[in-house]
Amino acid sequence: MRKLLVFTLLIIGLITQSEAQTDTFPVARKLGKQVAEYLKSNDFENIHQRFSEEMVAALPLERMKKIFSRLAIQFGAINEILEFNARETAEAVYFYQAAKFEKETLDLVFTLNDKEKFTSFSLRPHQQTYEWLTREYAKGPNDYEEEFIAIGDSLPLTGKITIPDNGMETVVVFVHGSGPNDMNETLGPNKLFKDLAYGLASNGIASIRYNKRTYDYPSAMAKQANSLTIQQVVVKDAVNAIKLARENGAKKIVLLGHSLGGYCTPMIAQLAQPDAVIVLAGNVSPIEDLLVPQFEHIKENDTSIKINDFRMAMIRMQVERVQKGDYDATTAPPLLPLSLPASFWLSLKDYNPQKVAKKQSFPYLILNGERDYQVTPKEAKKWKGGSKNKHSKTIIYPKLNHMFFEGEGICVPAEYEKEGHFSEIVLKDIINWISEI
Repeated sequence: MRKLLVFTLLIIGLITQSEAQTDTFPVARKLGKQVAEYLKSNDFENIHQRFSEEMVAALPLERMKKIFSRLAIQFGAINEILEFNARETAEAVYFYQAAKFEKETLDLVFTLNDKEKFTSFSLRPHQQTYEWLTREYAKGPNDYEEEFIAIGDSLPLTGKITIPDNGMETVVVFVHGSGPNDMNETLGPNKLFKDLAYGLASNGIASIRYNKRTYDYPSAMAKQANSLTIQQVVVKDAVNAIKLARENGAKKIVLLGHSLGGYCTPMIAQLAQPDAVIVLAGNVSPIEDLLVPQFEHIKENDTSIKINDFRMAMIRMQVERVQKGDYDATTAPPLLPLSLPASFWLSLKDYNPQKVAKKQSFPYLILNGERDYQVTPKEAKKWKGGSKNKHSKTIIYPKLNHMFFEGEGICVPAEYEKEGHFSEIVLKDIINWISEI
């Protein structure tokens, strides 16, 4: 969260589902330490010998030496080899070997094929691992049933359904915010959706959560990087999750979207027809209108993140291009906000969630934190309660941030690196509202 400009050396080969094998963990652990030692001694030949044929073609040895020589100047030499971890997605298992360089702690990230050769190889900012603890307002995971599920038929997403003792009378379907989120919407030590899932299950409400497509299939998404739309990234998968809930016998389905997911809820609801909608810190204003205020807030209030005037000028230029409609399908992503492709911005052109919601009959619950600088309380008020259903309502909570964690003073990105938990007050309001509709 503290680094807005992510430096990444990323060489992706061909990754297939058949390569996502957790039984390679012992081999990968040994290899991770070996490769870190090779980097420490500048032994690039031994690393290169571990490349798959596709990787060798993508990154010849001499080019690899030049790249890593530049990285050595930027980050210094490796002083210490740290912990090893793995992250499994639907596409592959990603192995993380942490290493402490002189100026930065980085993760060596790689994937392996069935011949134990690298199919991808990168250096990324270190992601610390944390132990997640069940919140006080929730029972333990052994107090209800939890099953893995697949969302969609083509390139299915990995998900979980959490079922309380009373079954699937009511099911809440979670839709994540921006970025390649996992099913728990993990951010630092916090797991917002896991908090919610267990909190709801402890009160007799089932839920479905799933990995976002950009998390489960990063290689496949990278190949479509210049043609992605909001429908591909968010909407279609949410519709499929609601369809799955209905097929499993849910009598009441509630769509819950956080941040970008909240912004998209009217679009999703139009297609999936849930019984109710909950918007957690979802904006009404176009995404591009929020970016400059967000970066200005960080620039003014968080000295640990360096955003200079040139960077701000670039952001303003990118935002203005979309606001004025001064772009088309051929506009290069770096010229547009967040370097997202023109297809993404075109898929949201003229979309106004409040106008869509007010034509719908199901009730909306609009929730926002007063300390949220990403989606401010002004956005919650712009929803005007969502739809005209008599059960629609808006609640703004003092002291809560974008993740619905409590805090004091001005919120900055570093706040999300501290352990927090989804507000019990908000959880109770959600449960009471669902029982009333």
